[in-house]
Amino acid sequence: MTTKNIKSGLYIVATPIGNLSDITFRAIDVLKNSDLILCEDTRTSKKLFSKYGINTKTESFHKFNEHNDYKLNTLIDMLKSGKIISIVSDAGTPMISDPGYPLLVECRKNNIYYTVIPGASSVLAGLVLSTFPMHSFYFGGFLPNKSVQRLEVLKKSQYIKSSLVFFESANRLEKCLKDLNVIFPNNEIAIVKEITKLFEVVHIGKPADLINMINNGEIILKGEIVLVISNNDEYLNNDVKYFDLSSDEFIILVKDVIKNNNVKNNRQIAKIISDKINIPSKDIYNKIVEIKDKL
Repeated sequence: MTTKNIKSGLYIVATPIGNLSDITFRAIDVLKNSDLILCEDTRTSKKLFSKYGINTKTESFHKFNEHNDYKLNTLIDMLKSGKIISIVSDAGTPMISDPGYPLLVECRKNNIYYTVIPGASSVLAGLVLSTFPMHSFYFGGFLPNKSVQRLEVLKKSQYIKSSLVFFESANRLEKCLKDLNVIFPNNEIAIVKEITKLFEVVHIGKPADLINMINNGEIILKGEIVLVISNNDEYLNNDVKYFDLSSDEFIILVKDVIKNNNVKNNRQIAKIISDKINIPSKDIYNKIVEIKDKL
């Protein structure tokens, strides 16, 4: 089924994230001319394939079998023999919080040709719809299920001076917003739902405001959500400070930490300061050793 116009190898093909019309001509051509299409869920992909007359053989390739050595070796052997294999996820660009990465790594190790057929991405669409600064952003995938781990991730993220993009499910959204209210109480948050679909909607507000909207029934808890946190310079929490390690202000900070925490161990001091400012504890420790005569 191969064609002279398409080189043998692995094709990572982006598919629509909601509206089935959001697929490229090139993606359809590659999928039609593949020898095999690996699908996260063949039942989901069938809807798209039926619309565009794609009759290529499909096979399930998901998080429960993507690490299977026999399956990976079989696919690699097919690719080595000159076959064209495409991989798609249920929606959007494969491998972005979806299966497929182990196969891509094996292709690289075996010097097998691979490429991406770009297209829809809920990460980029959500970021644009948020209206938050887009010149720099951080994508953190799905937030942890449990509050303790989620708070830890959010706490670390507050020091990233960019728009922050995460995935979240509707049934965890309210709990997530409560954690956001702890770490980002004054930051604007965008809840982006049903992207590219008929009922696409964007809710923007501070965490407490969004929680009230959920309680008032203004936000319907359904489906997966792209969560965007505006955390550029102008949105950073007021209590987060940045220090020049060579400044007198840093020396004053070190003295205050020693006095208020009753610690003398330099590594402990560095750890305490690192939690307060956007600098690794190792760098702080080295500077403390350098200025010890001034303390």
